[in-house]
Amino acid sequence: MKAQGVPLVIKESRNSLPLIIGIYALVVFWTIWHHEPWRDEAQVWLLCRELSLGSLFHELPYNGHPFLWYLLVFPLPKLGLPYLSMGILHGVIIVTAAWVFLKRAPFPLYFKIMFLFSYFMIYEYAAIARNYSISVLLLFLLAGLYRSKHERPILFGFLIALLCNTNTHSIFAAGAMGLLFLISVYKHKADITSMNKQWFGLAIMIAGAGFAFFSLRVQADGWQPWLENPVSWGESLEAIGNAFVPLCLTNPGMTLLFKPWWVNVMFVLFLIVTLYSIRKSAEAVIFFSLATLGLLYILTFRYSGYLRHYGLIFMFLIVAIWIFWEENIGNGKTLTMKFDYPLFSFFVFRLLSIFLILSLVIGAKYVVKDLRYPFSGAKEMAEYIQKKNIKTEIISAYNIYTITAIFPYLPGVSWWDPGLERRCNFIHWDKDYSKSRMLMEEEFMQRSLTQTEGKHSYYILLCKPLLDPRKYGLILEYAANNANITGDEKYYLYRNL
Repeated sequence: MKAQGVPLVIKESRNSLPLIIGIYALVVFWTIWHHEPWRDEAQVWLLCRELSLGSLFHELPYNGHPFLWYLLVFPLPKLGLPYLSMGILHGVIIVTAAWVFLKRAPFPLYFKIMFLFSYFMIYEYAAIARNYSISVLLLFLLAGLYRSKHERPILFGFLIALLCNTNTHSIFAAGAMGLLFLISVYKHKADITSMNKQWFGLAIMIAGAGFAFFSLRVQADGWQPWLENPVSWGESLEAIGNAFVPLCLTNPGMTLLFKPWWVNVMFVLFLIVTLYSIRKSAEAVIFFSLATLGLLYILTFRYSGYLRHYGLIFMFLIVAIWIFWEENIGNGKTLTMKFDYPLFSFFVFRLLSIFLILSLVIGAKYVVKDLRYPFSGAKEMAEYIQKKNIKTEIISAYNIYTITAIFPYLPGVSWWDPGLERRCNFIHWDKDYSKSRMLMEEEFMQRSLTQTEGKHSYYILLCKPLLDPRKYGLILEYAANNANITGDEKYYLYRNL
């Protein structure tokens, strides 16, 4: 019997894409509505709310990411919009990315659906408002524009410039796209009629990279781990394994339960086979290799990461396969097992689909979990403080690392941190920052109680419970310590007896 062709493109009806994106958007915004932002989300909002635009750009080098997400969020608090508006903005970005993927990606419809509802697209890059969703959108726009990049070089250059300024982990991907564009210009310069536009597009890319470098320059008084991060050799294996199937997560914000090393090695082998199977598209292989190696360099030698960083590896692979598919197969064509690309068709694409099914189950699990349980206890504690109208009676809050998640709900409030011995309303990641996390209970309580002079009634807010509050003349007033996803954003409010 002859081998049959495997149809990898399912015909899309006129109404199927709006229906799919409608369901996707409904899930995303419903999750955002119920999601309680944690401290990493809060930090961006606080910087944009508390600082002028000039001061914000001065603060960026301490935060480890370029300006684009901050610039998008900046008008929201200045216009008096609620904290939720940042989540809605983030939802609009990822839904737009999903729409671009549905409309432009050459993959079969069932694959697109599985991808959109997998963990990273339905939860990590959807519900949690960070800058990584912008990377996803820009990567998809660049992939959709890749074949016609010389016809629209200024737009292509502008998208790369923006990608440089999304997050540190996407800079190498932007550089890879820019390098491939430059190589293509030299390779096809005889066929290009508008060379001035090509050079202008390259100039825009370089300007974007320069601006990103200016935003990321390391400060001499920066937080020590950013200056001297210990080498983490196992990080690359964990990143690749969790990029495909994030099975090891205990929560998306903080801790990873690491898989056995041999499991991650299997994913590395799968990746090698995948790159071999798409080797006919050298540009696709080069893009993925440079983008991923750059990201792994950051994770291994500069600063370790979490699922939000690992997921970018999967996004890079999707873009690489996108480029390979359009270059060698074409949009709307059938890929056959026997004649065209048997290794890719038989092994890679099918195994990738299985990974997406597993990731889809994990994504559904975390959407349901975020709907049922608080992601962070910050909102609950802030609502209690507002209800009791005691925000000015809190004499100290320890430590600022977790307490900042509460500040977006309490405009105009700053609390004294006994580690830093100063009032804070956002995290300034300088060399003194570690002092806010290293005090033992006895020490931070002694420092806190020095602030009680002349006060008849006062409160102390902590992110962990006291062993013996009566020892300090305190009693527990309220605890926001229900099961939550971040794990460590639980809060305990004590008042004096």
